[in-house]
Amino acid sequence: MATNRIRTRPPRAGRRGPSPPVLVTDVSGFVEDAARYPGGHAPAATFPRDEAECAAVVRGAARVLPVGAQSSLTGGATPMGDLVLSTSRMNAVEDLADTRVTVQPGVVLTALRETLDAAGRSYPPTPTFEGATVGGVVATNAAGAATFKYGTTRDWVRGLTVLLASGEMLDLERGQVRAADGRFVIDTPRGAVAVPAPTYDLPDVPKRAAGYHAAPDLDLVDLFVGSEGTLGVVTSVTLDVLPRRPAVCTVLVALDDEKQAVALAARLRDASLDARRRADVSPLGAGALAGSSLPLDPPGAARRLGFAAVFDNSLDAVSDRDFAADALYALAMLGVHLSRIGEELVLWASTEVGFVTLDDGYATGSSMMPQKRNPDVAELARGKAGRLVGRLTGLLTTLKGLPLTYNKDLQEDKEPLFDAVDTARLVLVALEGLVATAAFDTERMAEAASSPELAATDLAEWLVGRGTAFRDAHAAVGELIRRAAAAD
Repeated sequence: MATNRIRTRPPRAGRRGPSPPVLVTDVSGFVEDAARYPGGHAPAATFPRDEAECAAVVRGAARVLPVGAQSSLTGGATPMGDLVLSTSRMNAVEDLADTRVTVQPGVVLTALRETLDAAGRSYPPTPTFEGATVGGVVATNAAGAATFKYGTTRDWVRGLTVLLASGEMLDLERGQVRAADGRFVIDTPRGAVAVPAPTYDLPDVPKRAAGYHAAPDLDLVDLFVGSEGTLGVVTSVTLDVLPRRPAVCTVLVALDDEKQAVALAARLRDASLDARRRADVSPLGAGALAGSSLPLDPPGAARRLGFAAVFDNSLDAVSDRDFAADALYALAMLGVHLSRIGEELVLWASTEVGFVTLDDGYATGSSMMPQKRNPDVAELARGKAGRLVGRLTGLLTTLKGLPLTYNKDLQEDKEPLFDAVDTARLVLVALEGLVATAAFDTERMAEAASSPELAATDLAEWLVGRGTAFRDAHAAVGELIRRAAAAD
Protein backbone atom coordinates (compact mmCIF):
# COMPACT_ATOMS: atom_id res chain seq x y z
CA MET A 1 0.00 0.00 0.00
CA ALA A 2 1.48 3.33 -1.05
CA THR A 3 2.06 6.10 1.46
CA ASN A 4 3.42 9.62 1.22
CA ARG A 5 5.83 9.15 4.14
CA ILE A 6 9.34 7.76 4.13
CA ARG A 7 12.07 7.58 6.75
CA THR A 8 15.74 8.33 6.15
CA ARG A 9 18.58 6.12 7.36
CA PRO A 10 22.27 6.72 8.06
CA PRO A 11 24.76 6.11 5.23
CA ARG A 12 26.59 2.79 5.17
CA ALA A 13 30.32 2.27 4.71
CA GLY A 14 31.61 -0.22 2.18
CA ARG A 15 33.25 -3.53 3.00
CA ARG A 16 36.59 -1.75 3.30
CA GLY A 17 35.29 0.19 6.28
CA PRO A 18 35.10 3.98 6.74
CA SER A 19 37.85 6.03 5.13
CA PRO A 20 38.24 9.61 3.87
CA PRO A 21 37.38 10.08 0.19
CA VAL A 22 40.16 10.72 -2.33
CA LEU A 23 40.57 14.45 -2.99
CA VAL A 24 42.58 15.94 -5.89
CA THR A 25 43.20 19.56 -6.80
CA ASP A 26 44.03 18.92 -10.47
CA VAL A 27 40.54 19.49 -11.90
CA SER A 28 41.54 20.05 -15.53
CA GLY A 29 39.49 17.04 -16.61
CA PHE A 30 36.32 18.34 -14.92
CA VAL A 31 36.02 22.04 -15.75
CA GLU A 32 33.80 21.52 -18.79
CA ASP A 33 31.29 18.97 -20.04
CA ALA A 34 30.32 17.97 -23.59
CA ALA A 35 28.58 21.34 -24.06
CA ARG A 36 31.96 23.10 -23.82
CA TYR A 37 30.33 25.72 -21.60
CA PRO A 38 33.00 28.35 -20.78
CA GLY A 39 34.16 29.52 -17.38
CA GLY A 40 34.12 26.20 -15.51
CA HIS A 41 36.18 26.12 -12.32
CA ALA A 42 36.34 24.03 -9.14
CA PRO A 43 38.50 23.99 -6.00
CA ALA A 44 38.93 20.20 -6.12
CA ALA A 45 37.46 16.89 -7.21
CA THR A 46 36.66 13.95 -4.96
CA PHE A 47 36.12 10.26 -5.73
CA PRO A 48 34.02 8.56 -3.03
CA ARG A 49 33.58 4.79 -3.12
CA ASP A 50 30.46 4.29 -0.98
CA GLU A 51 27.57 6.02 0.79
CA ALA A 52 29.58 6.97 3.84
CA GLU A 53 32.30 8.68 1.82
CA CYS A 54 29.67 10.48 -0.29
CA ALA A 55 27.95 11.68 2.87
CA ALA A 56 31.23 12.97 4.29
CA VAL A 57 31.79 14.99 1.11
CA VAL A 58 28.29 16.45 1.09
CA ARG A 59 28.36 17.38 4.79
CA GLY A 60 31.78 19.01 4.52
CA ALA A 61 31.29 21.17 1.43
CA ALA A 62 29.21 24.27 0.85
CA ARG A 63 28.49 23.37 -2.79
CA VAL A 64 28.78 19.97 -4.47
CA LEU A 65 28.34 19.04 -8.13
CA PRO A 66 27.87 15.27 -8.68
CA VAL A 67 29.10 14.21 -12.13
CA GLY A 68 29.33 11.03 -14.17
CA ALA A 69 30.78 11.02 -17.68
CA GLN A 70 30.04 14.75 -18.08
CA SER A 71 28.30 14.06 -21.41
CA SER A 72 25.76 16.83 -20.77
CA LEU A 73 25.01 19.01 -23.79
CA THR A 74 23.47 21.79 -21.68
CA GLY A 75 26.37 22.74 -19.42
CA GLY A 76 24.73 21.05 -16.44
CA ALA A 77 27.92 19.15 -15.56
CA THR A 78 30.20 22.20 -15.71
CA PRO A 79 31.31 23.26 -12.19
CA MET A 80 31.03 26.91 -11.20
CA GLY A 81 33.04 26.92 -8.01
CA ASP A 82 31.50 23.65 -6.80
CA LEU A 83 33.42 20.75 -5.30
CA VAL A 84 33.20 18.06 -8.00
CA LEU A 85 31.91 14.71 -6.73
CA SER A 86 32.82 12.08 -9.31
CA THR A 87 30.95 8.77 -9.10
CA SER A 88 33.55 6.99 -11.27
CA ARG A 89 34.77 4.77 -8.39
CA MET A 90 31.23 3.69 -7.49
CA ASN A 91 31.09 1.30 -10.41
CA ALA A 92 29.94 -2.06 -9.09
CA VAL A 93 27.07 -4.23 -10.31
CA GLU A 94 25.44 -5.03 -6.96
CA ASP A 95 22.77 -7.55 -7.99
CA LEU A 96 21.44 -9.16 -11.17
CA ALA A 97 18.13 -11.03 -11.30
CA ASP A 98 15.94 -12.27 -14.14
CA THR A 99 14.02 -9.01 -14.53
CA ARG A 100 16.11 -6.41 -12.69
CA VAL A 101 19.65 -5.25 -12.14
CA THR A 102 20.99 -3.06 -9.32
CA VAL A 103 24.12 -1.04 -10.00
CA GLN A 104 26.10 1.83 -8.57
CA PRO A 105 25.88 5.19 -10.36
CA GLY A 106 29.38 5.10 -11.87
CA VAL A 107 28.71 1.98 -13.96
CA VAL A 108 29.27 2.90 -17.60
CA LEU A 109 26.54 1.84 -20.03
CA THR A 110 29.01 -0.19 -22.07
CA ALA A 111 29.91 -2.22 -18.97
CA LEU A 112 26.21 -2.61 -18.13
CA ARG A 113 25.50 -3.92 -21.62
CA GLU A 114 28.39 -6.40 -21.45
CA THR A 115 27.23 -7.66 -18.04
CA LEU A 116 23.66 -8.11 -19.24
CA ASP A 117 24.78 -9.76 -22.49
CA ALA A 118 26.68 -12.37 -20.49
CA ALA A 119 23.53 -13.09 -18.49
CA GLY A 120 21.22 -13.19 -21.50
CA ARG A 121 19.55 -9.88 -20.60
CA SER A 122 19.28 -6.41 -22.13
CA TYR A 123 18.46 -2.83 -21.16
CA PRO A 124 16.75 -1.17 -24.14
CA PRO A 125 16.50 2.60 -23.53
CA THR A 126 20.20 3.42 -23.69
CA PRO A 127 21.16 6.82 -25.11
CA THR A 128 23.35 7.17 -28.18
CA PHE A 129 26.50 7.74 -26.11
CA GLU A 130 27.32 4.45 -24.36
CA GLY A 131 30.14 6.11 -22.44
CA ALA A 132 27.54 7.71 -20.17
CA THR A 133 27.02 6.36 -16.65
CA VAL A 134 23.88 4.91 -15.11
CA GLY A 135 23.78 7.70 -12.55
CA GLY A 136 24.04 10.26 -15.33
CA VAL A 137 21.19 8.83 -17.39
CA VAL A 138 18.99 8.68 -14.28
CA ALA A 139 19.81 12.26 -13.35
CA THR A 140 18.93 13.46 -16.86
CA ASN A 141 16.15 10.97 -17.67
CA ALA A 142 18.19 10.17 -20.77
CA ALA A 143 16.77 8.49 -23.85
CA GLY A 144 18.07 7.19 -27.15
CA ALA A 145 17.07 6.01 -30.57
CA ALA A 146 14.56 3.48 -29.20
CA THR A 147 12.68 6.01 -27.03
CA PHE A 148 9.60 5.80 -29.23
CA LYS A 149 9.26 2.11 -28.35
CA TYR A 150 10.75 1.70 -24.91
CA GLY A 151 10.28 5.14 -23.37
CA THR A 152 12.89 7.06 -21.40
CA THR A 153 15.04 6.04 -18.44
CA ARG A 154 12.20 6.98 -16.07
CA ASP A 155 10.06 4.09 -17.35
CA TRP A 156 12.76 1.56 -16.38
CA VAL A 157 13.83 2.79 -12.94
CA ARG A 158 12.33 0.54 -10.23
CA GLY A 159 14.31 1.76 -7.28
CA LEU A 160 16.85 4.35 -6.13
CA THR A 161 19.07 4.99 -3.16
CA VAL A 162 19.65 8.72 -2.77
CA LEU A 163 21.96 10.74 -0.53
CA LEU A 164 20.22 13.93 0.61
CA ALA A 165 21.97 17.22 1.35
CA SER A 166 21.60 16.45 5.07
CA GLY A 167 23.84 13.40 4.70
CA GLU A 168 20.92 11.00 5.26
CA MET A 169 19.87 8.27 2.83
CA LEU A 170 16.54 7.42 1.21
CA ASP A 171 15.76 3.92 -0.09
CA LEU A 172 13.07 4.26 -2.74
CA GLU A 173 11.05 1.57 -4.47
CA ARG A 174 8.59 2.48 -7.20
CA GLY A 175 4.98 2.33 -6.06
CA GLN A 176 5.77 2.57 -2.34
CA VAL A 177 5.81 6.35 -1.79
CA ARG A 178 3.38 8.62 -3.63
CA ALA A 179 2.37 12.23 -3.07
CA ALA A 180 -0.81 12.79 -1.04
CA ASP A 181 -2.47 16.18 -0.57
CA GLY A 182 0.24 17.59 -2.83
CA ARG A 183 3.22 16.65 -0.70
CA PHE A 184 5.64 14.02 0.56
CA VAL A 185 6.73 13.72 4.20
CA ILE A 186 10.31 12.70 4.98
CA ASP A 187 10.95 11.59 8.56
CA THR A 188 14.48 12.49 9.65
CA PRO A 189 16.31 12.33 13.01
CA ARG A 190 15.59 16.05 13.34
CA GLY A 191 11.87 15.73 12.65
CA ALA A 192 9.45 15.46 9.74
CA VAL A 193 10.05 17.51 6.60
CA ALA A 194 7.16 18.22 4.21
CA VAL A 195 8.21 18.31 0.55
CA PRO A 196 5.68 19.84 -1.86
CA ALA A 197 5.12 17.93 -5.08
CA PRO A 198 5.22 19.90 -8.36
CA THR A 199 1.73 20.85 -9.55
CA TYR A 200 2.33 22.32 -13.01
CA ASP A 201 1.13 20.66 -16.21
CA LEU A 202 3.70 18.85 -18.33
CA PRO A 203 3.58 18.51 -22.12
CA ASP A 204 2.56 15.10 -23.43
CA VAL A 205 5.91 14.22 -25.02
CA PRO A 206 8.18 11.23 -24.37
CA LYS A 207 11.24 13.23 -23.30
CA ARG A 208 11.08 16.35 -21.15
CA ALA A 209 14.42 18.02 -20.60
CA ALA A 210 13.57 20.74 -18.06
CA GLY A 211 11.83 20.92 -14.69
CA TYR A 212 11.00 18.32 -12.09
CA HIS A 213 8.51 15.61 -13.04
CA ALA A 214 4.89 16.25 -12.07
CA ALA A 215 1.87 13.93 -11.84
CA PRO A 216 -1.37 13.83 -9.80
CA ASP A 217 -0.08 11.01 -7.55
CA LEU A 218 3.62 11.54 -8.17
CA ASP A 219 5.90 8.65 -7.26
CA LEU A 220 8.87 9.85 -5.22
CA VAL A 221 11.16 7.87 -7.54
CA ASP A 222 10.02 10.06 -10.42
CA LEU A 223 10.81 13.26 -8.52
CA PHE A 224 14.48 12.27 -8.42
CA VAL A 225 14.70 10.87 -11.97
CA GLY A 226 15.59 13.76 -14.27
CA SER A 227 16.28 16.17 -11.40
CA GLU A 228 19.88 16.74 -12.62
CA GLY A 229 21.34 15.94 -9.18
CA THR A 230 19.76 19.01 -7.59
CA LEU A 231 17.80 17.03 -4.98
CA GLY A 232 20.42 14.50 -3.98
CA VAL A 233 23.20 12.18 -5.10
CA VAL A 234 22.06 8.85 -6.51
CA THR A 235 24.20 6.07 -5.00
CA SER A 236 22.34 3.00 -6.29
CA VAL A 237 19.90 2.30 -9.12
CA THR A 238 17.61 -0.67 -9.78
CA LEU A 239 16.58 -1.02 -13.42
CA ASP A 240 14.14 -3.30 -15.17
CA VAL A 241 15.74 -5.50 -17.80
CA LEU A 242 14.44 -7.69 -20.62
CA PRO A 243 15.56 -10.99 -22.09
CA ARG A 244 18.38 -10.61 -24.56
CA ARG A 245 17.23 -8.97 -27.74
CA PRO A 246 17.69 -10.89 -30.99
CA ALA A 247 20.50 -9.82 -33.28
CA VAL A 248 19.55 -6.90 -35.47
CA CYS A 249 19.50 -7.32 -39.23
CA THR A 250 20.49 -3.92 -40.61
CA VAL A 251 19.05 -2.97 -43.98
CA LEU A 252 20.12 0.12 -45.94
CA VAL A 253 17.14 1.87 -47.51
CA ALA A 254 18.22 4.39 -50.16
CA LEU A 255 16.05 7.52 -50.15
CA ASP A 256 16.32 10.75 -52.07
CA ASP A 257 16.26 13.21 -49.20
CA GLU A 258 15.80 13.75 -45.47
CA LYS A 259 12.06 14.37 -45.85
CA GLN A 260 11.52 10.88 -47.25
CA ALA A 261 13.68 9.35 -44.52
CA VAL A 262 11.70 11.12 -41.79
CA ALA A 263 8.41 10.02 -43.38
CA LEU A 264 9.55 6.38 -43.47
CA ALA A 265 10.77 6.50 -39.88
CA ALA A 266 7.49 8.12 -38.79
CA ARG A 267 5.45 5.38 -40.47
CA LEU A 268 7.47 2.61 -38.84
CA ARG A 269 7.33 4.42 -35.50
CA ASP A 270 3.56 4.84 -35.65
CA ALA A 271 3.08 1.16 -36.47
CA SER A 272 5.25 0.11 -33.53
CA LEU A 273 3.59 2.55 -31.13
CA ASP A 274 0.13 1.47 -32.20
CA ALA A 275 0.92 -2.20 -31.58
CA ARG A 276 2.43 -1.34 -28.19
CA ARG A 277 -0.56 0.82 -27.21
CA ARG A 278 -3.05 -1.93 -28.04
CA ALA A 279 -1.17 -4.44 -25.91
CA ASP A 280 -0.54 -2.10 -22.97
CA VAL A 281 -3.93 -2.65 -21.33
CA SER A 282 -4.42 -4.71 -18.16
CA PRO A 283 -7.30 -7.26 -18.18
CA LEU A 284 -6.90 -8.07 -14.46
CA GLY A 285 -10.23 -7.76 -12.68
CA ALA A 286 -12.38 -8.63 -15.69
CA GLY A 287 -12.93 -12.17 -14.41
CA ALA A 288 -14.56 -14.73 -16.66
CA LEU A 289 -16.99 -12.21 -18.16
CA ALA A 290 -18.43 -9.60 -15.78
CA GLY A 291 -15.75 -8.65 -13.28
CA SER A 292 -16.13 -9.31 -9.56
CA SER A 293 -17.99 -7.87 -6.59
CA LEU A 294 -14.74 -8.01 -4.57
CA PRO A 295 -12.70 -4.77 -4.17
CA LEU A 296 -9.99 -5.83 -6.65
CA ASP A 297 -8.89 -2.31 -7.68
CA PRO A 298 -8.13 -3.00 -11.40
CA PRO A 299 -6.58 0.49 -11.94
CA GLY A 300 -4.22 -0.04 -9.01
CA ALA A 301 -3.21 -3.49 -10.24
CA ALA A 302 -2.59 -2.09 -13.71
CA ARG A 303 -0.43 0.71 -12.33
CA ARG A 304 1.63 -1.60 -10.11
CA LEU A 305 2.27 -3.96 -13.02
CA GLY A 306 3.32 -1.12 -15.30
CA PHE A 307 0.36 -1.13 -17.70
CA ALA A 308 -0.60 2.18 -19.26
CA ALA A 309 -4.36 1.55 -19.07
CA VAL A 310 -7.01 -0.76 -17.67
CA PHE A 311 -9.85 -2.47 -19.57
CA ASP A 312 -13.03 -0.51 -20.27
CA ASN A 313 -15.39 -3.43 -20.76
CA SER A 314 -14.97 -6.82 -19.08
CA LEU A 315 -16.76 -8.77 -21.83
CA ASP A 316 -14.41 -7.35 -24.44
CA ALA A 317 -11.33 -7.67 -22.21
CA VAL A 318 -11.83 -11.41 -21.71
CA SER A 319 -12.37 -12.20 -25.39
CA ASP A 320 -10.03 -9.64 -26.94
CA ARG A 321 -7.04 -11.05 -28.80
CA ASP A 322 -6.27 -7.94 -30.85
CA PHE A 323 -2.89 -7.72 -29.15
CA ALA A 324 -1.97 -11.21 -30.35
CA ALA A 325 -3.26 -10.55 -33.87
CA ASP A 326 -1.38 -7.22 -33.99
CA ALA A 327 1.84 -8.92 -32.92
CA LEU A 328 1.35 -11.70 -35.46
CA TYR A 329 0.66 -9.16 -38.20
CA ALA A 330 3.85 -7.28 -37.33
CA LEU A 331 5.83 -10.53 -37.33
CA ALA A 332 4.23 -11.64 -40.60
CA MET A 333 5.16 -8.33 -42.25
CA LEU A 334 8.66 -8.64 -40.85
CA GLY A 335 8.81 -12.11 -42.38
CA VAL A 336 7.64 -10.76 -45.73
CA HIS A 337 10.34 -8.09 -45.74
CA LEU A 338 13.02 -10.57 -44.67
CA SER A 339 11.78 -12.93 -47.38
CA ARG A 340 12.31 -10.22 -49.99
CA ILE A 341 15.84 -9.68 -48.71
CA GLY A 342 16.38 -13.43 -48.92
CA GLU A 343 15.13 -13.49 -52.51
CA GLU A 344 17.48 -10.65 -53.47
CA LEU A 345 20.39 -12.60 -51.99
CA VAL A 346 19.36 -15.79 -53.78
CA LEU A 347 19.38 -13.91 -57.08
CA TRP A 348 22.59 -12.03 -56.34
CA ALA A 349 24.37 -15.26 -55.36
CA SER A 350 23.37 -17.05 -58.58
CA THR A 351 26.00 -17.80 -61.22
CA GLU A 352 24.10 -15.66 -63.71
CA VAL A 353 24.23 -12.54 -61.50
CA GLY A 354 27.26 -13.18 -59.28
CA PHE A 355 27.04 -10.05 -57.16
CA VAL A 356 27.74 -11.85 -53.86
CA THR A 357 29.54 -14.92 -52.55
CA LEU A 358 28.04 -16.38 -49.39
CA ASP A 359 30.19 -17.65 -46.56
CA ASP A 360 30.42 -21.45 -46.25
CA GLY A 361 28.72 -21.21 -42.87
CA TYR A 362 25.56 -19.93 -44.54
CA ALA A 363 25.57 -22.02 -47.72
CA THR A 364 25.79 -25.73 -48.47
CA GLY A 365 27.04 -27.83 -51.34
CA SER A 366 24.70 -29.63 -53.68
CA SER A 367 24.13 -33.34 -53.03
CA MET A 368 24.52 -33.97 -56.76
CA MET A 369 26.42 -31.12 -58.40
CA PRO A 370 29.92 -30.59 -56.91
CA GLN A 371 30.25 -27.04 -58.25
CA LYS A 372 26.97 -25.76 -56.81
CA ARG A 373 26.62 -23.75 -53.58
CA ASN A 374 23.09 -23.48 -52.27
CA PRO A 375 22.09 -20.22 -50.49
CA ASP A 376 20.22 -22.19 -47.82
CA VAL A 377 19.81 -19.44 -45.22
CA ALA A 378 18.43 -16.96 -47.77
CA GLU A 379 16.05 -19.61 -49.11
CA LEU A 380 14.89 -20.56 -45.62
CA ALA A 381 14.33 -16.89 -44.76
CA ARG A 382 12.14 -16.74 -47.84
CA GLY A 383 10.29 -19.91 -46.83
CA LYS A 384 9.73 -18.92 -43.20
CA ALA A 385 7.60 -15.98 -44.37
CA GLY A 386 4.91 -18.47 -45.37
CA ARG A 387 4.98 -19.94 -41.88
CA LEU A 388 4.59 -16.50 -40.26
CA VAL A 389 1.76 -15.49 -42.59
CA GLY A 390 0.10 -18.86 -41.88
CA ARG A 391 0.25 -18.28 -38.13
CA LEU A 392 -1.54 -14.95 -38.55
CA THR A 393 -4.16 -16.47 -40.84
CA GLY A 394 -4.73 -19.34 -38.43
CA LEU A 395 -5.41 -17.10 -35.44
CA LEU A 396 -7.73 -14.82 -37.42
CA THR A 397 -9.66 -17.89 -38.59
CA THR A 398 -10.01 -19.05 -34.98
CA LEU A 399 -11.29 -15.65 -33.85
CA LYS A 400 -13.74 -14.97 -36.65
CA GLY A 401 -16.68 -16.99 -35.25
CA LEU A 402 -16.28 -16.49 -31.49
CA PRO A 403 -18.86 -14.69 -29.32
CA LEU A 404 -17.81 -12.28 -26.58
CA THR A 405 -16.31 -13.45 -23.25
CA TYR A 406 -14.05 -16.45 -22.86
CA ASN A 407 -14.19 -19.56 -25.04
CA LYS A 408 -11.84 -22.53 -25.01
CA ASP A 409 -10.98 -21.80 -28.64
CA LEU A 410 -8.87 -18.93 -27.32
CA GLN A 411 -6.32 -21.41 -26.03
CA GLU A 412 -5.21 -21.60 -29.66
CA ASP A 413 -3.74 -18.10 -29.45
CA LYS A 414 -0.52 -19.15 -27.72
CA GLU A 415 1.07 -21.66 -30.08
CA PRO A 416 0.96 -19.42 -33.17
CA LEU A 417 2.17 -16.37 -31.27
CA PHE A 418 5.06 -18.12 -29.50
CA ASP A 419 6.08 -19.99 -32.63
CA ALA A 420 6.00 -16.79 -34.70
CA VAL A 421 8.25 -15.00 -32.20
CA ASP A 422 10.73 -17.90 -32.20
CA THR A 423 10.67 -18.11 -35.99
CA ALA A 424 11.24 -14.38 -36.48
CA ARG A 425 14.14 -14.41 -34.02
CA LEU A 426 15.71 -17.36 -35.82
CA VAL A 427 15.46 -15.68 -39.22
CA LEU A 428 16.84 -12.38 -37.91
CA VAL A 429 19.88 -14.03 -36.36
CA ALA A 430 20.54 -16.16 -39.44
CA LEU A 431 20.20 -13.29 -41.91
CA GLU A 432 22.34 -11.03 -39.76
CA GLY A 433 25.14 -13.57 -39.89
CA LEU A 434 24.69 -14.16 -43.61
CA VAL A 435 24.89 -10.47 -44.49
CA ALA A 436 27.81 -9.84 -42.11
CA THR A 437 29.93 -12.59 -43.68
CA ALA A 438 28.92 -12.17 -47.34
CA ALA A 439 31.54 -10.98 -49.84
CA PHE A 440 30.12 -8.54 -52.38
CA ASP A 441 31.75 -8.29 -55.80
CA THR A 442 31.66 -4.52 -56.11
CA GLU A 443 33.52 -4.50 -59.43
CA ARG A 444 30.93 -6.74 -61.03
CA MET A 445 28.13 -4.68 -59.50
CA ALA A 446 29.70 -1.47 -60.82
CA GLU A 447 30.05 -3.03 -64.26
CA ALA A 448 26.38 -4.02 -64.27
CA ALA A 449 25.38 -0.55 -63.12
CA SER A 450 27.40 0.95 -65.97
CA SER A 451 25.43 -0.76 -68.76
CA PRO A 452 24.47 1.80 -71.42
CA GLU A 453 20.96 0.36 -71.54
CA LEU A 454 20.32 1.77 -68.06
CA ALA A 455 20.42 5.25 -69.58
CA ALA A 456 17.53 4.48 -71.96
CA THR A 457 14.90 6.10 -69.76
CA ASP A 458 17.13 9.13 -69.22
CA LEU A 459 17.48 9.48 -73.00
CA ALA A 460 13.73 9.22 -73.53
CA GLU A 461 13.10 11.86 -70.85
CA TRP A 462 15.80 14.08 -72.43
CA LEU A 463 13.84 13.95 -75.70
CA VAL A 464 10.62 14.76 -73.84
CA GLY A 465 12.34 17.76 -72.30
CA ARG A 466 13.00 19.04 -75.82
CA GLY A 467 9.43 18.77 -76.99
CA THR A 468 9.08 15.15 -78.13
CA ALA A 469 5.95 13.31 -76.98
CA PHE A 470 6.85 10.56 -74.53
CA ARG A 471 5.19 7.92 -76.75
CA ASP A 472 7.41 8.93 -79.67
CA ALA A 473 10.51 9.25 -77.49
CA HIS A 474 9.87 5.79 -75.99
CA ALA A 475 9.53 4.25 -79.47
CA ALA A 476 12.62 6.00 -80.81
CA VAL A 477 14.87 4.93 -77.94
CA GLY A 478 13.51 1.38 -78.07
CA GLU A 479 14.30 1.19 -81.78
CA LEU A 480 17.79 2.55 -81.11
CA ILE A 481 18.44 -0.18 -78.54
CA ARG A 482 17.14 -2.91 -80.86
CA ARG A 483 19.49 -1.76 -83.62
CA ALA A 484 22.41 -1.66 -81.24
CA ALA A 485 21.65 -5.19 -80.02
CA ALA A 486 21.38 -6.46 -83.62
CA ALA A 487 24.71 -4.86 -84.49
CA ASP A 488 26.38 -6.69 -81.60
